[in-house]
Amino acid sequence: MKNNAVGGLKCNEPKPILFGFRLSAFGFRLSAFGLVSFFIFHFGK
Repeated sequence: MKNNAVGGLKCNEPKPILFGFRLSAFGFRLSAFGLVSFFIFHFGK
């Protein structure tokens, strides 16, 4: 089981990196949107 997981990880190395990059970009976009909406809500009062 352990060897299979390691082999799969080694075989599909670029995929997780791309997925992580996409996830981090999505998280950054989401956090930026949340920050903007928070400022609008805070100063809109």
